[in-house]
Amino acid sequence: MLTVALLGLGPLLQFTIPRQDEQQALAEELIGPSERVAMPGPAAFRAEDRAVLFFAGRGMSGAIEGAIVVTAEQISKVLILHSREGLSHTAFDTPGFLERFGGQSISHPVVADAVTGATISCQVVTDAVNERLSIWRIHANAEN
Repeated sequence: MLTVALLGLGPLLQFTIPRQDEQQALAEELIGPSERVAMPGPAAFRAEDRAVLFFAGRGMSGAIEGAIVVTAEQISKVLILHSREGLSHTAFDTPGFLERFGGQSISHPVVADAVTGATISCQVVTDAVNERLSIWRIHANAEN
């Protein structure tokens, strides 16, 4: 009976257990061999002057999960890893929005103009990026 109950929970557990191995694999794909950084919130990985900071926010249609790639105190890119935003779940596929983060300094809050028709979703991502960068700045300053 217990085995049946555990088997029934398998799919549910798959969605609730953090995907640490997948996150580390993605971080290493983006910045090379890296190590996990102990800090509050979603996972973060560092390799010399590069880092991948995972973030999560709550959009109009559910969770928005992504990653910020930081190189030498600047955002290299922002990636959306999971989102159901937009009528066909493609709110962030419109060229331009995510690219607006690139090159911005992490020393102050970032600004990225929203995509027409996805204003709230874009603001959720911008807020999540800024929140994660704020925690990163505190952590980085504490290390130095």
